[in-house]
Amino acid sequence: MARFTFPLLLLFIVTSSVAAISPFEQGRPNRIPDSRIGIVEAYQAPEISRQLGVAWQRVRFHWGEIQPCGPFEWIEEEVTIQQVVNEVASGREVVGLLIGLPAWAMDDQQLPKGLYLAVDDPDNLWANFVRQAVLRYDGLIDHWIIWNEPDIWDAEHPGFTWPGDERDFAQLLRIAYLVTKEWNPEAVIHLPGLSHYWDANFGKTPYLFRLVEAIEELDPAAEEYNHFFDAVTYHLYFNPVANYNLLKQYISWLRTNDFDQPLWLIETNAAPSLDPDYPVANPQFRITLEEQSAYIPQMLALGLAAGVDHIAVYTLLDPQKGSDPEPFGLVRIDGTLRPAATALAVATRIFSGAISVTAQAGGAWWWVEIENSDRTTHVLWSGSAAPIEVEIPSQVGFAQRVSMLGQARWVTAREGQYKVTLPGALCSNDPCIIGGEPIYLIEFN
Repeated sequence: MARFTFPLLLLFIVTSSVAAISPFEQGRPNRIPDSRIGIVEAYQAPEISRQLGVAWQRVRFHWGEIQPCGPFEWIEEEVTIQQVVNEVASGREVVGLLIGLPAWAMDDQQLPKGLYLAVDDPDNLWANFVRQAVLRYDGLIDHWIIWNEPDIWDAEHPGFTWPGDERDFAQLLRIAYLVTKEWNPEAVIHLPGLSHYWDANFGKTPYLFRLVEAIEELDPAAEEYNHFFDAVTYHLYFNPVANYNLLKQYISWLRTNDFDQPLWLIETNAAPSLDPDYPVANPQFRITLEEQSAYIPQMLALGLAAGVDHIAVYTLLDPQKGSDPEPFGLVRIDGTLRPAATALAVATRIFSGAISVTAQAGGAWWWVEIENSDRTTHVLWSGSAAPIEVEIPSQVGFAQRVSMLGQARWVTAREGQYKVTLPGALCSNDPCIIGGEPIYLIEFN
């Protein structure tokens, strides 16, 4: 597969993949990025992020790295305040993630000292840190995620971050909520990103359910404070159809139990373990570059169809080798872009301004319909290794057929139908978890 350096591939994305979607776009203002679609840590490459068309990002603020020696320092370890200012000025919203614990702030249970003290008690060190963060980024950050994947309960796992139980976490969340709302009443407090599978694989009750129960037991007035969270957050990877079903189930549980908080999918991707430039010896799943590219539009389509409020791809840049077991980035360490970057640029362009996204069919093949004020887009892909021919009803008699990487051509309906052959999935993993290359069929009103 062709390789490109930053400038060449970025030009390709803009002129060949995005603008080629339709000549009807020429001469019109550029579409505003869809507020629902983001990427983790867009600030690391602002120009690439702009051309990918993402509208928001998550940025990590690790307490242990920001204040490693005491509460009176603030080291801009991962992101500078100027970078945050630049991102907000560019129109990309910043969602902050608060996590981590310095040794000086740790009690003998490895929890923040004074966690169960009042929010205004100076010995509640977690409250002090949250207050500093909220005030420092006042006017820049209104969304705050509290911690990351506390449901990973194996202390030997590299993703382990939380040694306490659900009651301890409920108190961590409660303090963060009360402190933040005091200084920024408009702030949105997110539950931590949850992985789901750490509980599911061991037959445990999902962490979300246990945490809500712990919140209600901790504070009888929890309902008055929205249970101390304004959004639910999940991290789901690799299998778009399984993720779609899970997201629908969690949203259904929330609504059935009278929770109206939105659900955000803040981490999703399928790391290409078979990338020749970054092979993975013992991957969780065998994924090619083509399958990663196909995953992006499939998950965006199914996530929004399931009712997810916001979705972000994890992540923009590969970390240095060894710091992440698999290459989740759309950009490699050497600065070249994976094809999935183009797939995301095309998808954000097509999804921009969607009024509704619905799944019309599933199983052997998938059909997701995107309704815009000026067009209807059908996102189609085979659900198995076999190619399949499908018929899609026509409204206007002609449409533009666009590949996931942006190659476009006009097609004409016959007897009121478009006949489309969907490529079979590569199925590098057994069982097959990612469908075949998606095709966009766009009809303009």
